[in-house]
This record gives sequence, C-alpha cells and structure tokens, in this order.
Amino acid sequence: MSRSRADLMVERLRDLQVSTPDVQASAIVSVDGLIIASSLPAGVEEDRVSAMY
Repeated sequence: MSRSRADLMVERLRDLQVSTPDVQASAIVSVDGLIIASSLPAGVEEDRVSAMY
C-alpha cells in the first residue's frame, strides 16, 4: 500500500529534525492556520502551534 502525501510530509519533517539538531519541532501550516503535517514533541497540541501562525 502506498503512503499518503501527509505521511510523506511528516517523514520529511522528521528527516529535517534529525539532520538539523537545532530544530526540535516542525509543522506545515496552511494559510488558513490549519495543520497539514507535523512532527511535534509529545504533549504539544497541533491546534496551539497552528494558532501561533
């Protein structure tokens, strides 16, 4: 089964975090402030992150 586009984006975000030690969390947010994909630490709410945008 092929992976969804969102799964591929999350994988790329995790790759970014692994390759760049200063990046602790990452997210792709739409212009409307909606989370498209994210790689956030446990306990961090996606809604709060997207609201910061």
